[in-house]
Amino acid sequence: MRSRMRGVFLSLLSLGLLGILAVTPVAAGPAEISGTLTVAYFTLFYETLNPLLAPAAPKAYYDVMYEYLVYPDPDTWKLLPGLATRWQTSPDGRSWVFFLRKGVTFSDGTELTAEDVKFSLELLTRKEARWPLRATFLLLQPRVVDRHTIAFDSKTERGVADVDGAFAQFLGLPIVSKAHYEKVGDRGYDERPIGTGPYVFKARRAGDFISFEARPDWKTHWRVGEHWGKYGAFTEIVFKKVPEVATRVAMLRTGQADIIELTADLVKEVQQAGFTVVKSPESYIPTITFHGVWLRDRPAYDPTLPWVKREVRQALSLAINRKEIAEKFYFGTASPIGGQHWFVPGLLGWNPNWKPDPYDRARAQKLLADAGYPKGFTIPLRLFTLPGTSELPALGEVVAGYWEKVGVKAELIRTEWAVHRPDLVKRTFKGATVYRGFPNVDTAGVFRLGYHSKFDFGEMEDPFIDSAIDDLISTVEPKARVELAQKLGDFLTTNAATLNLVSASYLYGVSKRVKTWQPTRGKYPDRYEFAIPTR
Repeated sequence: MRSRMRGVFLSLLSLGLLGILAVTPVAAGPAEISGTLTVAYFTLFYETLNPLLAPAAPKAYYDVMYEYLVYPDPDTWKLLPGLATRWQTSPDGRSWVFFLRKGVTFSDGTELTAEDVKFSLELLTRKEARWPLRATFLLLQPRVVDRHTIAFDSKTERGVADVDGAFAQFLGLPIVSKAHYEKVGDRGYDERPIGTGPYVFKARRAGDFISFEARPDWKTHWRVGEHWGKYGAFTEIVFKKVPEVATRVAMLRTGQADIIELTADLVKEVQQAGFTVVKSPESYIPTITFHGVWLRDRPAYDPTLPWVKREVRQALSLAINRKEIAEKFYFGTASPIGGQHWFVPGLLGWNPNWKPDPYDRARAQKLLADAGYPKGFTIPLRLFTLPGTSELPALGEVVAGYWEKVGVKAELIRTEWAVHRPDLVKRTFKGATVYRGFPNVDTAGVFRLGYHSKFDFGEMEDPFIDSAIDDLISTVEPKARVELAQKLGDFLTTNAATLNLVSASYLYGVSKRVKTWQPTRGKYPDRYEFAIPTR
């Protein structure tokens, strides 16, 4: 994986498409922290700081404040110690034990203990919680062994695999203070949150910005203290909502922003203006998801929906020119990809034999005619943006154009993820979306989130899918897990459950005030605490 990714980097550099900041910083003696890092996003989503009150999207900014038991290596995704220095599992996967780092404190000075971890898991398994991996957390019974040791036991007779991945920073368990939470409550924690991270909440203005400032005791912080002391850091981080990409670029040019969410069409312009473009390579997959392909006993199941038929979904896939999207829409920064939503090269279940569907309008039209739709049909297509992917609505317009050529009219509906997600859970939306999948070290957990009929998204429901995911989550033997995951992926691919389009990369324009910064590959934008100021 490392050598392949290095080749991708070198190829892009030779094309002049990429400036990379992921270099090893050279220390120049002791450093202090100063200045403000301003990050401009397309949206701030729910604008909440309490993990209970929203799905994971706010992680894009509040991960500077919360910390996790386990962290992924930003390039390889290897799981590394975090708030837990080590962990172990029983051979049958029915019990996991995590040993916590001693001396870690919340920003109010109180020490992190196993009770805080137990409380955090119980918080995100509450009925009103919308956390993506809640379904995995519900399988676990937390048990405090001692002040710095926490166990998680399976609630069923079967084991639970990849608990360490489920707790990792990707979509893992943000640790909150039990004592403070019980004192201030749900809304109070949103207004006055505290975490063990190096930054603390400072201020916010709805629809405008959220800001954080460095902890006064940063020099002794377990994760950043030594790094900041050597290389420096920013005293304050401000996350601003700036919907228009042209405005974000203008802010970069005028010094009003230091890191901006960028779109592929503006990469060369930003580079020619003398700024660096940071790329998180092959970090997400824009995909078409279908809704309504549910179990027949669902009250909302409608067998008359055209896309319930596999042949129709296959036709919609063949109608899309992935090569053209990669070259013209993503300006060469993406490449066509096959497979299914959440299946990513290098992670569990990926099958290198999956190939992108070719662009074949004639075959698409024949499949539609054979399925009973020679004149096409209308399909609602919801468009919204997600962290690092402000281009998704425009991509939806491109997809609609391809479908129109085979007689299928996409009814474009512009909305917000906060509006769309409840409809997924309730199974009320019948149509398609332009979404994105991304790598996650707890692959079984996200399969369950996306496909299992009893959990949140239900993008395709089938008894085989449910049983395969249940078996995958409870199987700990590595070879058996690979075989199960590939069978699941082959079933979903054969049935065109979702339509992967291209393998794309998060792109960011970075000012000269930032010497180095590189986010974790494939994750929500992160690692702002390791952005190094230019001295």
